[in-house]
Amino acid sequence: MIDHVPFVLGRKDGDLNFELDSKVSRKHALIQFDPDSRRYIITDLGSSNGVFMNGVRITKDQPTWLIPGTVIRLGPDTQITFEQS
Repeated sequence: MIDHVPFVLGRKDGDLNFELDSKVSRKHALIQFDPDSRRYIITDLGSSNGVFMNGVRITKDQPTWLIPGTVIRLGPDTQITFEQS
């Protein structure tokens, strides 16, 4: 659950940590909120194994809009679904 922004996904030192997955970077991805559009954004923070949205790799350091229901994959194994209430 994202209860504040910015929100870091990673293996260590993040807000949501996946410590058991060595293919997730220490600080893998960042989720932010854009108040003008009232939408969430995800950015790959230069991870080695990438951030994928619904199976498509996003470009490093390029903010990408998140849509509710989007499956976010960090590297080859860790997967979560973005939902917005």
